[in-house]
This record gives sequence, structure tokens and C-alpha cells, in this order.
Amino acid sequence: MGALISLVCLCMPLGYYIDTTNHALGQQHQLFNLWIANADGGHDYSVCPLALVLFVAMDMAVYNIFLFKNRMVQSKICLFNILLIIGWYAVLALYTFVLNDGMGTFKPGFALILPAVSLILYVMARKAILADEALVRAADRIR
Repeated sequence: MGALISLVCLCMPLGYYIDTTNHALGQQHQLFNLWIANADGGHDYSVCPLALVLFVAMDMAVYNIFLFKNRMVQSKICLFNILLIIGWYAVLALYTFVLNDGMGTFKPGFALILPAVSLILYVMARKAILADEALVRAADRIR
């Protein structure tokens, strides 16, 4: 589910920069994971590390599905995805609030909460994987 949420997040705009200075009154620049769509139709690819982090998280989530026989590795991959999503938010904060190059006021979009939903799902999955591993170990001790 986390991979699908990340895919949807990759396709939707994360937010808008509304420029209210001088001659560009009311122009909007859309922030996507891969680029910033300028008001004049051009693209700025300086934010592509956001897409790279989500691509890695998606790949790891899909790979994690096939590791059902090795729960400890699954748990570590879930932890890695949790750290990736937290890192994605850190990089997003860096781009939106520090490196926005005077593009204007940032207005967040709906897609900004999708990685948080994915993060919650990864935390729940990791907790369930660890509980399942504890149950299997307890059953092995009883034998």
C-alpha cells in the first residue's frame, strides 16, 4: 500500500508558490516531486532528489512484499522506509523554506500528506512484523 501511495504522490503537485511581488502578481509555480513547473511553462529540475527518495521507498516496499519468509529483514526494510520518508520531509522543508529562490509564498497541496500516510502504514507494518516474529519465537520455545 505504501508503494501505491508513493506513486500517487509522485504524480500530484505537492504545493504551489504564489508570487505576489512586482509584475508577477498572482502567478503560480507548481512544486512536483521531480520539477517545479514555472508560471511561464518552463520546468526547473532542482527538486528531483524528492522523486529519487520516493522511487527508492517504492522499490523497497515492493521488494519487501516478497520477503515474507524472512521477517527480520522485512522489519529492517520497513525501518529503512520510515527513515526515507522522514528524510523526504526534511529535503522538502529544505527546498520549500530555504531554497525557494524568492518564488513567493508556499501553499501546500493534498499530496503533501500522502507520504505521512505511507509513514504510518510502514510503522504499523513493522510493529506487526515484530509481533509476528515474537509469536513464532515463543512457539519455538514451547516445542
